[in-house]
Amino acid sequence: MKKFKITYFLFVMLMASWIILSNVNAAEQKTITTAEELANAINSQQEGETWIIKEGEYNLTQDLLDKYSSWQNTGDSSQPGWYFPIHKNNITIKGEGKVLITSDVEKSNGAWSTQDFVSVWGNNVTIDGVDFKCKKEVNKVIEVMGKNFTLKNCDIEKVDTFSGSIAFNSDDIGNAKIENVTLDSWINANYSKTGTLTTSNVTIDFTNNECAGEEGYLPVIKAPTNGTVQNSNFNLYVDSKTNLTQQVFTDKLPEGTTVHLTEDTTVDEMLNIKTSNVTLDLGGHKLAAADNFKSTSGYDAHLLEINSNNVIIKNGSIVTNNNKNAINIYNSNDITLENLKIDHTKSFAGSPIAISDSSVKVQGNLYLTIGDNSWYGISVESNATHSNLEFVDGSTVSMTGDKEKEAIYLEGNSRNTTIKGAIEAGLEMDDDGNYIIKEGTEVDNHQTQVNQDEKDDTPKTGIKNNNNNIMFIVSILAITFIVAIALKKFIIKKI
Repeated sequence: MKKFKITYFLFVMLMASWIILSNVNAAEQKTITTAEELANAINSQQEGETWIIKEGEYNLTQDLLDKYSSWQNTGDSSQPGWYFPIHKNNITIKGEGKVLITSDVEKSNGAWSTQDFVSVWGNNVTIDGVDFKCKKEVNKVIEVMGKNFTLKNCDIEKVDTFSGSIAFNSDDIGNAKIENVTLDSWINANYSKTGTLTTSNVTIDFTNNECAGEEGYLPVIKAPTNGTVQNSNFNLYVDSKTNLTQQVFTDKLPEGTTVHLTEDTTVDEMLNIKTSNVTLDLGGHKLAAADNFKSTSGYDAHLLEINSNNVIIKNGSIVTNNNKNAINIYNSNDITLENLKIDHTKSFAGSPIAISDSSVKVQGNLYLTIGDNSWYGISVESNATHSNLEFVDGSTVSMTGDKEKEAIYLEGNSRNTTIKGAIEAGLEMDDDGNYIIKEGTEVDNHQTQVNQDEKDDTPKTGIKNNNNNIMFIVSILAITFIVAIALKKFIIKKI
C-alpha cells in the first residue's frame, strides 16, 4: 500500500510538471500563418516569445495596424501609430520558407512613428529568415533602439528605387549583429554612441538608386560615434551614377569591403583609398578621369592613390585624363594589382604606376600604355623604408608607347628596393639596373607564356603515353585472371 501511494504521488507530480511546462512552452512560442495572426502577435507580445512565421506574404493593412495603434513608446518622443513595434525583450522571430512582411498603408514621414517600418525597442531581439519590403513612403526599414539586436538571413526589397535603411539609434547598441543581409541602402549606427556592430556577408546593391550621386548618402556600414564595426565580406555594387570619391571611398568605408563596378565610371577628383583590407573590383569595366577632373597640385593629381594596407585593384582598365600617376601607391603594404590595363597617354607627367616606400604584387596580366609625357611604365622609389615589387608566378607585363623609356625605373635609394619575377614576366634588365621590355613584340611575351604552359601539360615524346597504354593492358590482364580463378572455384563447388 505504501509503495502504491508513493508511486501515485510521483505520477501526479510528473503530470503536474508536464502541464506546467506545456503551458510555458505554449506561451513562449507562437505559430503565425496570416497577417491577422501577425498583427495579434504584435499587439499581445510578451517577453521571451518566439514567433514562427510560415511561408507567405504578410501585408499589414490599416485595419491590422489599428489593433495596436494606441501603443506608445516611452521617453520624450512618446507617440502612437507605429507600423511594426517590437517593444518586449528577448523576442525571436523566425521565418520558415520565403516570408515577406510589408504594408500598403501610406503615411508621410513627418512623425517618428511613421518614418520606420520595423521599430525595435526591446533588448536581445533576433529576426532570422524574414524578408521586408518597406512601407510605401520609404525611410528606415528597420530602426533599432534596443541593445544586442540580431538580423540575419534577410533580404530588404526595393520599393521602386529604394529599399530603406537600417539604423541604430540608442546610447549603447551593445553587441549587435547583421549577417547574410541584402539591401540597396545603407546601415547606419552613427546615431548611437557606443557598442559593437558585427557584420558579415552583407550586400548593398546601390545601382539605379535614387540617392546615387547625392553627397551625404553613403552606401556603407557606419559605426557608433565611439564604437566599432567588425566587418567581413561586405560587397557593395555601384554604377556610374555613384560618386566614388564622396559616397564610397571615404573614412566611413569599413575594412573587409569589396566595391564592385557594374559599368564604366568616371571620377572628377583623386580617388583616395585610405581604408585597409578593401578590394576594388572593376568587373571588366573602365575607371577613368573625367574631362573636368580637378586638382590643386601634383599631390592630388593622381587618378587613384593608395595609402593603406592589403588593398586589391583588379579586373579592368584605368584611363587617365590630365593626371599625373594613374595609380600612386605611397607608404602601403600588401598591395595587389591583378589583371589591369592602364592607359597613361593623356597624363601631363608621372607614370602608369608609381610605388614609394611600399610593397606591391602583380598578378595576372598587366598592360601599360605610356604617352609622350609619361616618365616610365612603373617607378619604384625607396626613401624612408624598403620598396618591393613582385611579379608572381604566371604574371606577365607588357608596355606600348615609347620603347626607349624604362618599363621599371628605380628611384631614390635603389639598394632598399627589391624587384622579383620581372624577368619571368617578360622584362630584361638594362645596364643601369632598370628594366625594359624584351626585344621583339610585347604580344610575343604573352604567347610564349601560353605555349610554355601547354608544354608543361603535354609530353614531349610518346613515351609517357606508351607507358600508360602498357599499364592499362597489364591491369586488364590482371582483372581477367582474377575473374577466371573465381569462376573456376564456383564451377568446381557446383560440381
